[in-house]
Amino acid sequence: MNFPFPTSYPNFGTYGQIWQSDLAKIGVTLNIEPISQGRWTDIGSGQDPTVDVVPWQVGRCLQDGAVFFAANSGYRGADQRFGYQNPQLEQLVADGQIETDPARRTEIYRQLNQIVVDECTNISFTTYSETFTWSQTVTGPGYDLAGNLRVAGVELTT
Repeated sequence: MNFPFPTSYPNFGTYGQIWQSDLAKIGVTLNIEPISQGRWTDIGSGQDPTVDVVPWQVGRCLQDGAVFFAANSGYRGADQRFGYQNPQLEQLVADGQIETDPARRTEIYRQLNQIVVDECTNISFTTYSETFTWSQTVTGPGYDLAGNLRVAGVELTT
Protein backbone atom coordinates (compact mmCIF):
# COMPACT_ATOMS: atom_id res chain seq x y z
CA MET A 1 0.00 0.00 0.00
CA ASN A 2 1.18 3.53 -0.71
CA PHE A 3 1.00 6.15 2.04
CA PRO A 4 2.08 9.63 0.91
CA PHE A 5 2.25 12.35 3.53
CA PRO A 6 2.99 16.05 3.18
CA THR A 7 6.29 17.18 4.66
CA SER A 8 4.38 20.16 6.07
CA TYR A 9 2.68 17.70 8.48
CA PRO A 10 5.52 15.52 9.77
CA ASN A 11 3.22 13.91 12.35
CA PHE A 12 1.58 12.04 9.45
CA GLY A 13 4.92 10.35 8.79
CA THR A 14 4.95 9.18 12.39
CA TYR A 15 1.43 7.78 12.07
CA GLY A 16 2.53 6.09 8.86
CA GLN A 17 5.38 4.38 10.70
CA ILE A 18 3.00 3.09 13.36
CA TRP A 19 0.67 1.70 10.70
CA GLN A 20 3.62 0.30 8.78
CA SER A 21 4.76 -1.65 11.83
CA ASP A 22 1.29 -2.97 12.59
CA LEU A 23 0.55 -3.90 8.98
CA ALA A 24 3.86 -5.74 8.65
CA LYS A 25 2.65 -8.12 11.36
CA ILE A 26 -0.07 -9.34 8.99
CA GLY A 27 2.09 -9.36 5.88
CA VAL A 28 1.09 -5.99 4.40
CA THR A 29 3.77 -3.59 3.21
CA LEU A 30 3.10 0.11 3.66
CA ASN A 31 5.31 2.38 1.54
CA ILE A 32 5.68 5.75 3.25
CA GLU A 33 6.46 8.61 0.89
CA PRO A 34 7.11 12.21 1.99
CA ILE A 35 5.69 14.58 -0.65
CA SER A 36 5.16 18.29 -1.26
CA GLN A 37 2.10 20.17 -0.05
CA GLY A 38 0.96 20.71 -3.65
CA ARG A 39 1.11 17.02 -4.52
CA TRP A 40 -0.73 16.16 -1.30
CA THR A 41 -3.53 18.55 -2.21
CA ASP A 42 -3.82 16.93 -5.65
CA ILE A 43 -3.95 13.49 -4.07
CA GLY A 44 -6.58 14.64 -1.58
CA SER A 45 -8.62 15.86 -4.52
CA GLY A 46 -8.79 12.30 -5.79
CA GLN A 47 -6.46 12.96 -8.72
CA ASP A 48 -4.00 10.13 -8.10
CA PRO A 49 -5.35 6.56 -8.33
CA THR A 50 -1.98 5.09 -7.26
CA VAL A 51 -2.50 6.19 -3.66
CA ASP A 52 -4.08 3.71 -1.27
CA VAL A 53 -4.26 5.74 1.95
CA VAL A 54 -4.66 9.52 2.09
CA PRO A 55 -3.89 11.12 5.44
CA TRP A 56 -6.04 14.19 5.87
CA GLN A 57 -6.81 16.58 8.68
CA VAL A 58 -10.31 17.49 9.78
CA GLY A 59 -10.66 20.38 12.17
CA ARG A 60 -14.41 20.80 12.29
CA CYS A 61 -15.23 17.96 14.65
CA LEU A 62 -16.59 20.28 17.35
CA GLN A 63 -19.03 22.05 15.04
CA ASP A 64 -22.67 21.27 14.43
CA GLY A 65 -23.24 18.02 12.52
CA ALA A 66 -24.66 19.88 9.51
CA VAL A 67 -21.51 21.99 9.27
CA PHE A 68 -19.28 18.95 9.74
CA PHE A 69 -20.86 16.92 6.94
CA ALA A 70 -21.18 19.92 4.62
CA ALA A 71 -17.52 20.89 5.07
CA ASN A 72 -15.94 17.43 5.03
CA SER A 73 -16.60 15.82 1.67
CA GLY A 74 -14.69 12.66 2.55
CA TYR A 75 -17.49 11.70 4.90
CA ARG A 76 -20.18 12.21 2.27
CA GLY A 77 -21.98 9.39 0.52
CA ALA A 78 -21.78 10.91 -2.94
CA ASP A 79 -18.12 11.90 -2.96
CA GLN A 80 -17.13 10.85 -6.46
CA ARG A 81 -13.45 11.58 -5.88
CA PHE A 82 -13.03 8.49 -3.75
CA GLY A 83 -15.70 6.26 -5.29
CA TYR A 84 -17.81 5.94 -2.12
CA GLN A 85 -21.56 6.37 -2.53
CA ASN A 86 -24.35 6.03 0.00
CA PRO A 87 -27.74 7.58 -0.86
CA GLN A 88 -29.05 6.94 2.68
CA LEU A 89 -26.17 8.97 4.13
CA GLU A 90 -26.87 11.81 1.69
CA GLN A 91 -30.56 11.84 2.60
CA LEU A 92 -29.79 11.90 6.31
CA VAL A 93 -27.32 14.78 5.81
CA ALA A 94 -30.03 16.73 3.95
CA ASP A 95 -32.62 15.92 6.64
CA GLY A 96 -30.28 16.88 9.47
CA GLN A 97 -29.54 20.27 7.94
CA ILE A 98 -33.18 21.35 8.15
CA GLU A 99 -34.50 19.43 11.18
CA THR A 100 -35.39 21.75 14.07
CA ASP A 101 -36.65 19.21 16.61
CA PRO A 102 -33.66 18.42 18.89
CA ALA A 103 -34.67 14.79 19.52
CA ARG A 104 -35.20 14.01 15.83
CA ARG A 105 -31.99 15.84 14.92
CA THR A 106 -30.05 13.83 17.49
CA GLU A 107 -31.43 10.62 16.01
CA ILE A 108 -30.48 11.68 12.47
CA TYR A 109 -26.88 12.38 13.51
CA ARG A 110 -26.75 9.16 15.52
CA GLN A 111 -27.67 7.28 12.35
CA LEU A 112 -25.10 9.24 10.34
CA ASN A 113 -22.42 8.45 12.89
CA GLN A 114 -23.32 4.75 12.75
CA ILE A 115 -22.99 4.72 8.96
CA VAL A 116 -19.58 6.39 9.17
CA VAL A 117 -18.45 3.86 11.79
CA ASP A 118 -19.89 0.80 9.99
CA GLU A 119 -18.74 1.70 6.49
CA CYS A 120 -15.49 3.30 7.65
CA THR A 121 -14.73 5.41 4.60
CA ASN A 122 -12.57 7.58 6.83
CA ILE A 123 -10.62 6.64 9.91
CA SER A 124 -10.16 9.68 12.11
CA PHE A 125 -7.00 9.48 14.13
CA THR A 126 -6.04 13.08 14.70
CA THR A 127 -7.21 16.64 14.45
CA TYR A 128 -5.10 19.67 13.67
CA SER A 129 -1.67 19.36 15.20
CA GLU A 130 -0.54 22.97 15.10
CA THR A 131 0.65 24.28 18.43
CA PHE A 132 0.92 28.01 18.94
CA THR A 133 3.02 29.48 21.72
CA TRP A 134 3.71 33.06 22.68
CA SER A 135 5.17 35.04 25.54
CA GLN A 136 3.23 36.60 28.39
CA THR A 137 3.40 39.92 26.58
CA VAL A 138 0.94 38.62 23.97
CA THR A 139 -2.72 38.77 24.94
CA GLY A 140 -6.00 38.11 23.16
CA PRO A 141 -5.35 35.20 20.77
CA GLY A 142 -8.07 32.60 20.40
CA TYR A 143 -9.16 29.64 18.30
CA ASP A 144 -12.21 28.94 16.23
CA LEU A 145 -14.05 25.60 16.29
CA ALA A 146 -11.90 24.33 13.42
CA GLY A 147 -8.73 24.91 15.44
CA ASN A 148 -7.62 27.94 13.44
CA LEU A 149 -5.78 30.68 15.30
CA ARG A 150 -7.72 33.94 15.64
CA VAL A 151 -5.51 36.98 15.98
CA ALA A 152 -8.00 39.83 15.45
CA GLY A 153 -7.86 40.87 19.11
CA VAL A 154 -4.18 40.18 19.76
CA GLU A 155 -2.16 42.83 21.57
CA LEU A 156 1.51 43.04 22.43
CA THR A 157 2.39 44.71 25.71
CA THR A 158 5.88 45.70 26.70
